Amino acid sequence: MYPEFSVKYFLCAVCYIIKLIVLGITAARLAFEKLTTSVNQEVSKKLTKIALTSGYVYSGIMIFMLANFLAPQIPNFPVALHEIATSLMTTVSDLMTLSMPYILLIFDTNIEKDIRLSRERFNVNPTGPSVS
Repeated sequence: MYPEFSVKYFLCAVCYIIKLIVLGITAARLAFEKLTTSVNQEVSKKLTKIALTSGYVYSGIMIFMLANFLAPQIPNFPVALHEIATSLMTTVSDLMTLSMPYILLIFDTNIEKDIRLSRERFNVNPTGPSVS
């Protein structure tokens, strides 16, 4: 449809994905180098996991957007599949934008300890109520 626009968009998207991956690896390396003591190594591992997970999430959404944009240019590509992907784009984009707090929740052991302590304190059964 717009070949010059699609080439520009493709190049920008590829550059953005490469930049995300390089920044994620650089952040992981810097965290590893700066935090070399035994106490800080655990923090370094967590920061590395957070940086890499965030990079994968952001790269994934860019690849999805790129594939969604290039799909109509593929011959015999199902129109219904493209329409569904376009509709899902807003939801996926919002999930990606709001993913950082959840990534931090997953990798933060302080929150995990607090949840475990609150379960023990209130005797909460994570499997659900028992029916006798």
